[in-house]
Amino acid sequence: MNRLLAACVIGVFGALGMGCAVTGVGDPCTPEDEFNPKFSQSVVEDLVIDVNSVQCETRVCLRHYFRGRVTCPYGNAKRGQAIEGATCKQVANKRGLFTLDGSATGELCCPVLGDITQKPVNETVNAQCVERQAKDSVYCSCRCDVPDDPDIDRSKVSLCSCPTGFSCKPLCDQKNGNCSLVPKGKWGSYCVKDGAAGSNFNPAQAEATCRTDLKP
Repeated sequence: MNRLLAACVIGVFGALGMGCAVTGVGDPCTPEDEFNPKFSQSVVEDLVIDVNSVQCETRVCLRHYFRGRVTCPYGNAKRGQAIEGATCKQVANKRGLFTLDGSATGELCCPVLGDITQKPVNETVNAQCVERQAKDSVYCSCRCDVPDDPDIDRSKVSLCSCPTGFSCKPLCDQKNGNCSLVPKGKWGSYCVKDGAAGSNFNPAQAEATCRTDLKP
């Protein structure tokens, strides 16, 4: 399955000049979904373009076929924890590793992002895939081209130039992606990291590529 989702804001690219280089492309970002206490995880079959990300200078946080949560790389042993009074405790010196008792051998859990009590997410959260960790597949991007479409006026669209190490990749248009959930005004190509896991990645192989869970 290849779904493509977007959260949109008017004028999000207003600060980008036509074809100008953009700083911030490739910076890490946390998907806005992870701030929703009811959200479980991203799935590797999905391509998500969040064009309302306040964490990115470009306002675009790209999830390029990523599984799990950026903020909880080791997951929660595939089970939610609806335990009264339970809290996730970070294991000392292990960034992103949370267990119910704070020990390295304790039961894995994922805290609700932004919850000061560190309440566990009560949904299944898989570990990130070793082959597609957040550092490789979740990052700030920008729109670098638009498709030839009579409903899109290219002269009124602000585009960026991809920096070194990134390629302008068609992600959503008449031939690429399932764009039914994305307004045409946001269709186009976005800057994607170069290499086998980025610009040369085959979405049809997304699930097969995710073979190994990330371990603490």
